[in-house]
Formats: sequence, structure tokens, C-alpha cells
Amino acid sequence: LIENDSKLHWSPAGTFVFAQGDLFRIQVTDSTVSAKKVLSHLPMKAVSCVNYQPRSNIYYLGTLTDGLYIAKVSPFHYPQLSDFNKNNSTYAIGKTSKDELIVNNTVIPKNGPSYGVKFSEYTFRTFVDKSDWFYFQNAFDLYRYNSINHQMQKIMKLDENLASILKENTSDDLLVCTRKSLTKLSISGSEPKILWQKQLPIPYNAESVNKMFPLNGNHYLLLNTNGIRWYNIRNNTSEKHILDSVAMYSFYKDRKNRYWFSSDGYGIFLYVDNKIFPLPKSKFEKL
Repeated sequence: LIENDSKLHWSPAGTFVFAQGDLFRIQVTDSTVSAKKVLSHLPMKAVSCVNYQPRSNIYYLGTLTDGLYIAKVSPFHYPQLSDFNKNNSTYAIGKTSKDELIVNNTVIPKNGPSYGVKFSEYTFRTFVDKSDWFYFQNAFDLYRYNSINHQMQKIMKLDENLASILKENTSDDLLVCTRKSLTKLSISGSEPKILWQKQLPIPYNAESVNKMFPLNGNHYLLLNTNGIRWYNIRNNTSEKHILDSVAMYSFYKDRKNRYWFSSDGYGIFLYVDNKIFPLPKSKFEKL
């Protein structure tokens, strides 16, 4: 509600009014006049003219005594996180088919206000399936949540922290990988069903899984605290092990079938034609 008397400022891209440090755009729809705030907390006391460039989202604001101001609207949107969010660290973001984002105990719709859902104090690994179920860890339990009907389901106990949740290469089932084991879940019914569970072929006391990535068929990559393993899920074996003294965290396969790995403290490694090439370390040392 604009209470003070203010002048209208016309430009080819719209009509505006300045009041109490804020700039409003005046719109008329079906004989209804509305005002939408487009800029706030402006430093000037009055505005003498306004010109708006929609393509660049820039406002030119003329004043009588303070010269010309140019206001560039930030392309970023900063949603309000819920009161359930007790920290500012973000480790994982889930995205549904309706472009909802789920992060830090907050569901952020594409349109409309965000709202809070109490998932976990820290959400390190997440997954969203084709039915928009959001999978996450709370304490040592695996849960899933559906933002359509707001249903929350507890699925299973976890023997360690989650390393990854991913779709199996050869089916629509899910693979739940902890730091030492692997569980296959069927999600075709109303509730997930455990099909099998395996201990991963690693010396767990000396080595644990950070992340699991799909390759093709029955083959996956295990990025571990001690190197990288080529894992055959069918016979539960480790077929190759490289960089066994380096903690690995992320992986990218490019169009030339080259493998790129990032480590904790040892920089980036390129793996091609069964050869390892360490890249020069940046000042940040890790990714």
C-alpha cells in the first residue's frame, strides 16, 4: 500500500512510482490497478525520472540534486530458508520433476513461498526418483519424502553414513551405498522393498566409500578414502584399484571417454588409456 503522494514516472517499458525509498511498477489488468515493488532501500529521497531496460533488467533513476543512479537487478533469487535450518552449510540439493528444490530442511517451489520440512540437521547425500520421492539420511536411518502428498516414510536402518543413492544401470531399482555396504531397493510398489544387501569388497577398517558412480552394465566406480575401485556389482568384486593412497571425492567422464577425478589435497587426476596423469595443483588444492 502506497500511502504518500507520489508522481508517476512513465518510460517505454512501463510506468513507475517512487515512495519511501522503494520503486513500484504500476500495472493495470482488467480495470484493476496494482503496484509491484521492483526496487527497495534506494538511497535517494526523491526521483525525477525513470527509464527501464527489460532486456538487461537495468533501471536508470534520475534525481533533481543527486545525479543519475543506475540499478542492476541481481539475477539471483535468495529464497527464505525454514526455521528448521540450523546451519548455513549446503551439501546436497534435490530437484523434482516440477522444478521444486529441496535443500536444508526447506522445500522451494518454482512459484510460491518456500516452506519447512524437518529432514535432518545435515543432508549430505540425496536422491529424487521418477515419482518425486526425495531420499535422505536422518541419524542412521534412510527416509523418503514426497512433496506432492507430504508423506514421509522410514525405509531402513543404515550400517554407516550414506555415500550415494543412485539408480541401478540395468533396472529401475535403487542402489543405496553406505561407506561399507550396498543395498538394492525395489521402489515399484507403494513402499520400498529390500531385494538384497552386500558388504562391499573393501578392507573397511582401513578404507571406506566416499561416493559411488555408474559406468555401464554391472560396472561402477567406488571413490574411496584410499583410491578408486572398479566394482562389479554382479559378482561383488573389485576388478581394479588405482591411487590407493589418495582420498577421492568426485568423478567426470567426458565425451572422449577420459576419466577425471578430484581428490582431497592432491588435486585433479586424468585417467586415460590405463594411465594416470596428475594435473598441476591449484592454490585451492582440492575440489
